[in-house]
Amino acid sequence: LLTSIQGFDSFSLGPNSSQEEITRAFQTQSLIWHPDKNPGDAQALRIYQRMNRAYNTLRNPATRAAHVNVAIETTKSVCSSVA
Repeated sequence: LLTSIQGFDSFSLGPNSSQEEITRAFQTQSLIWHPDKNPGDAQALRIYQRMNRAYNTLRNPATRAAHVNVAIETTKSVCSSVA
């Protein structure tokens, strides 16, 4: 599983984003960061790999639900430690 916010943050989206929005964001970002478009660029490769992990997590309903639950719990934990 990704870190609590990494999945949606990879695409500047939130937990209420539709599957279509997630797919569109992945496709748009893939055009920029795909390794074939950036040969030899290690940073582009890392970004693309992170995006791919995020997309695979968010497009599957079961892993997406687990990811959202972890994000909610992490947010609650951070907020209660600040208060």
